[in-house]
Amino acid sequence: MNWIARAYFTTTFKLCEATRQHPLGQGECPEVVKARTASLLLLDDLGNENPGFEKWLLSIIDSRIGEQLPTWVTSGFTVDALSERYGQALVRRLCEKGVGTLIDLFRAGAALKAVR
Repeated sequence: MNWIARAYFTTTFKLCEATRQHPLGQGECPEVVKARTASLLLLDDLGNENPGFEKWLLSIIDSRIGEQLPTWVTSGFTVDALSERYGQALVRRLCEKGVGTLIDLFRAGAALKAVR
């Protein structure tokens, strides 16, 4: 199968809601399986999901890094605000060269600049 065909785009809110609504006892949520195994995960709007999913999101990012699968994340929040909410571990993983990319779309004069 084509590498790009296995990419998965979702919002953080939608991914967290799919997990919350998935029935217990029926295995892992299909959207989470896609997020963990996609050739490229494009995760939009980090920080706009309901609180309480921080460690769960870290586990998805961590498993992707373990498999050396690239993850691109956008957020309307600053790196400092993300670090405060999710902790340094998640932000550091998103900025690891070759695996994670945190895209800053809101910095004045920035055009798709990766925050490192």
